Amino acid sequence: MKVACPTCSANLNIDDSKIPAGGARIKCPTCKNIFPVKPPAAAAPASPAVPLPGITAASAQRQDWEDEPTRAVPLSQAMAGANVPLPGGAAPAFAAPPSIPLPGTSR
Repeated sequence: MKVACPTCSANLNIDDSKIPAGGARIKCPTCKNIFPVKPPAAAAPASPAVPLPGITAASAQRQDWEDEPTRAVPLSQAMAGANVPLPGGAAPAFAAPPSIPLPGTSR
């Protein structure tokens, strides 16, 4: 197990089997401080989950609002034929930029 000295914060590695059930007093090799060390806690059995207030273990019931139709409005006939540009469509035509002569070259 890893232990840190409370005085100088030196990290110490101690074999778990060397610490008795009641704990031990360890002397820090760096600052010579003596401090108590308790054995590592045994894995406690996991307690059951605590339910949140107002929530029961019964299955969730369907709510009335879930059956309502969505608020999406269908496209009107006037909009269905509209000419709307789509993203990624054909790029607009443009003129090529004029050529610029490089330094040291003649036109």
